[in-house]
Amino acid sequence: MKLLVAAITLSLLLSGILVATGGEASENGKTVIDWWEEDSRIIGYRLGEKMFTHNITFEEAGETTLEIRHEGNMIEEHVVQVGEEEGGALEKLKYLNELEQEGSIEADIDAPDQVNVGDTEEIEFEITNEIEESQELSLYIDDEFELEVTVPRAGELIRNYHTFTYKMIDDDPDPPEDLLMEFKGQADAYYHRRLQIERPDGRLIELDELSQTKVGEFHETIGVSENRSVRENIYDHVEHYLIKEHAISREDMPDRDEIDYDKVLFGEAGEDWLEDPNPLKGEYAFTIALDGINLELEDGKAIFYEELEDDEDEGEIPGFKTSLLSLASIIAVAIYKKKKR
Repeated sequence: MKLLVAAITLSLLLSGILVATGGEASENGKTVIDWWEEDSRIIGYRLGEKMFTHNITFEEAGETTLEIRHEGNMIEEHVVQVGEEEGGALEKLKYLNELEQEGSIEADIDAPDQVNVGDTEEIEFEITNEIEESQELSLYIDDEFELEVTVPRAGELIRNYHTFTYKMIDDDPDPPEDLLMEFKGQADAYYHRRLQIERPDGRLIELDELSQTKVGEFHETIGVSENRSVRENIYDHVEHYLIKEHAISREDMPDRDEIDYDKVLFGEAGEDWLEDPNPLKGEYAFTIALDGINLELEDGKAIFYEELEDDEDEGEIPGFKTSLLSLASIIAVAIYKKKKR
């Protein structure tokens, strides 16, 4: 039995079924990088706050009342004494913190205590919204509507930046046949993603940028063969390079649908970049950025599909036939020795 277990383990190792662990693993013609666990930065920005200013001219002596209202409810009031000459001031502040919605809205009016007739003052207003929806607030002056302002919803804007590298060494005969980015998570509102690559030659290519709105769980993929927009961005970058550096006209460019975009992405820049580029060896740095409100990323990986060896049939595990033959030989020898005893 021990001999049989050893034989199976050896066979699996030979066939490449056992996969390396860690941030990067190679298996069955592909390299997988768990980039969400690698170099990452998470930046949070508090939402739900709005500050604005408004110029007000005080035209009549007496009291001028400034109010911030939300759905007809006064949440702050500031009374300014307006006189022909400098005099005393009256200021009163009122708060209504218990609104019908969950959470509350608070406001602060930074206005002078006293002005003179004809003065124009820049008044500062600061609003804090703790409700998880944007809110419309209004400014009233002596019960007359003056303006309306939108205050963003409560929460935290999260920006996830992740950076990882992929190396093409001299022993690699060909670039990857495809690249696929996959990630999932959840957010109150996930609305923006961006993917770029910095090549060994220093060229920076924007592969993907998309604005959208998704609520709750999300699971997305970005790939060269998966997304037409990625292929369009690669083509546009190389087209601009060929026009600028090699004076090639757009009419002389190859058709977009006839391009091997993986060879282009991992190919040397030159006059034949779109048609038959040589592989560009070195380190490729990828950066992916995700924006959302209260966004939490749960998984993210990059899969580089590599060309299998010529002696490996499509659809089969590399080395599987050879390993089975080796395993059969070892078992046969073991059985033979046992019978001989």
